[in-house]
Amino acid sequence: MGYQTDLIWILILVGAPVILVLEAVHCLYLDRGWRRNLLAAALGLLAGGGALYFLGDRVLAAFALAWRAWVGSLLLGLAVPLSVLAAVLTVCSMIHRKRRPFLAEALLVEGSALVFLFLAVVFGIFLWLSTLCPERVVTWEGRTLVEEDGGSLWRYDHGYYDYHGPLVRGREPLVLVPEAGEADVLDTPVL
Repeated sequence: MGYQTDLIWILILVGAPVILVLEAVHCLYLDRGWRRNLLAAALGLLAGGGALYFLGDRVLAAFALAWRAWVGSLLLGLAVPLSVLAAVLTVCSMIHRKRRPFLAEALLVEGSALVFLFLAVVFGIFLWLSTLCPERVVTWEGRTLVEEDGGSLWRYDHGYYDYHGPLVRGREPLVLVPEAGEADVLDTPVL
């Protein structure tokens, strides 16, 4: 009985966003006016941000680079309100259509929107907060490095990466070995 309940939850959690995206495409096709334009802009920004992050990460990996932590946090932080806006505009667009949807279609889309909004607000915000990673640019033995705090509340763990600009850093962490007698490995932050 347990695996059936798990399967139902998986279908709900995956099905709700899929149904909402299909209805959004349907609304883009049928509607005209400001709601359609705003929905198209929200979906375009959402798709563009996702493509920039995931496809850009593959391109950067080919050059042994990665996005800096703040870039991923920014893109995910923008994706949560954009997806909520797109869900609300999809439901509004469906309601204000000249041809009223069937009751089953309306209930399915509105139920999916409620599930999606719950997921976006509750889990989206916590996911975004978990991607926030303090970082700073430091110098060590004449090299400019990016220091990322990968630790949590219970442990102190810094990763050091080669600095390649404000958007990207080296992909592999560096192992820094301090010279004997050095109390602090790193100099003051570079401003």
